[in-house]
Amino acid sequence: MTIDIDPQAIGGLLPWTTLLTIAGASGAIAWIMRRASTFSLTPRMTYGIALRVVLWSLLGGRLFHVIDHIGFYADVPFQTFYLWNGGQSLWGALIVGAGGALWHAKRSGADLRAFAHDLTLAGLAVVVAGRLGDFLAGERLGTGTSLPWAVTYANERSVSFGVGGAHPVALYEALLAAALLVVLVRFRHRLEAKWPGSTIDIAFAGYAVGRLLIGFVTVDDTTWGFDFSQWLALIVLAVIGLYAFRGSAWSRILGARTKTKEHTHGETR
Repeated sequence: MTIDIDPQAIGGLLPWTTLLTIAGASGAIAWIMRRASTFSLTPRMTYGIALRVVLWSLLGGRLFHVIDHIGFYADVPFQTFYLWNGGQSLWGALIVGAGGALWHAKRSGADLRAFAHDLTLAGLAVVVAGRLGDFLAGERLGTGTSLPWAVTYANERSVSFGVGGAHPVALYEALLAAALLVVLVRFRHRLEAKWPGSTIDIAFAGYAVGRLLIGFVTVDDTTWGFDFSQWLALIVLAVIGLYAFRGSAWSRILGARTKTKEHTHGETR
């Protein structure tokens, strides 16, 4: 598969990544505003939260990027604020953006379970759009491969020009996010019945597993065999696992206490 398009869209005005991310985010915001009544908010309140989430996502994405490349930014710390030079971590955008969104939604009195579900779907849609932009521009570099779906970038302005056939890492991530989106939509009622309010946990866990595997065919610096995104994936999985275990334990404890109280109350009647 050969891609020979200019990585800058609209006559060189915007990179494909930026263009498709903006388009995806705009569509996601419009959709979630239409869903505002399902989580007890008005469209205007939802729009306000969405704008704040964009800022949180940009901040988180930049922060995690700087941490990942701390050696470079330690020498030129002022470039931390050169946002026009690029440099965003998707993990940072997702983690900080989700946290900021839930915090603002709680302060606004939203139904957090319903809001978290729609936020998750909207976030995955934006990831799909952004990673497709990366794929077109050749922003995410994969290791060399001779597999039938290996991608070669023939445009001289592409970051991956001259690398040869490589794993389409950005496309892998777009397909991962799309698959999670389809599963969460298709099996929503079953998942909610078995694990109420678990949509965002399942999405983060599934994405973490995918990023952990994709990291093995990604060109990036590693520490003890894993790159930065893989370490973050492991941390996310550990946190979700601990949360699920504690939630399950508390459910059993509370359930046992409830049964005990009911039994005692019945005896004293």
